[in-house]
Amino acid sequence: MKKNKRCSLQFHKKKRETLYVISGCLKVTHGNRTKLKNQLLKRNQTIDIKPLTIHRMSAISDCIYLEASTNQLKDVVRLEDDYKRAK
Repeated sequence: MKKNKRCSLQFHKKKRETLYVISGCLKVTHGNRTKLKNQLLKRNQTIDIKPLTIHRMSAISDCIYLEASTNQLKDVVRLEDDYKRAK
């Protein structure tokens, strides 16, 4: 992900995700509707995102990260999206 870019603010009903940062710095915003917190991840750091957790990844610097998830590929509810993809 390029510096200053970010993905949708979203959640999944069933899908679980794990993120692993290969290089750069990634800000992960996560939590519930009443409280979101920011967590910075750097090289070799991970985070698990459980179902129903609101989350968004934002690049603090150019970064490369891996995202592994359970197989519910279409399970996404977008709350905000910079690219105007369907909610």
